[in-house]
Amino acid sequence: MKRTSKLVRFVVIALFAISFVSCEEENLNPITKVEVYPLHITSTNLSCEHTLDWDALRENGQYKDRLYIIQNQESFDEYIRFDTSLTSCRVDFSRNNVLLAYTFTRNLNVSQVFDTLWKLSANEYRWDIEYKYPGVVLPATGELANIIVIPKISDTSRVSLQVIDGGTIHTSPSKY
Repeated sequence: MKRTSKLVRFVVIALFAISFVSCEEENLNPITKVEVYPLHITSTNLSCEHTLDWDALRENGQYKDRLYIIQNQESFDEYIRFDTSLTSCRVDFSRNNVLLAYTFTRNLNVSQVFDTLWKLSANEYRWDIEYKYPGVVLPATGELANIIVIPKISDTSRVSLQVIDGGTIHTSPSKY
């Protein structure tokens, strides 16, 4: 009986030691997550009513696509104002960035807007915005602004803007 209880104790202690050592080895070799590109990045729209400062958006030329990467409240206040003072409308810039695209359209009757943010590499993103129109429409140039809240990106990240306007890609989308 003594021999059996000693054997059981030895086995329990050995199993405990093995599990302890394997736990330490796991901590030394953490599993790294491998990202496969392109990767769709989840974004949300601003949750509250807001007003845009169109004059500030046009500062780089009216009817030219422009992307603004907003990383702090001061830059946000330069272009966007909430129509309410509710604190739940604020953006937490410690965890998020805001992308603001000032774009032009070849028609004022946009029926649908599709936008997708893609992560192309560790530090490169592309925001695709597509405007669709109902049926046949007369051309008339207009301006639009699209705003999304995204998870925080690094200061060195590059984001490009691609606008598809009724099936036509705007010429020379630039990187910002």
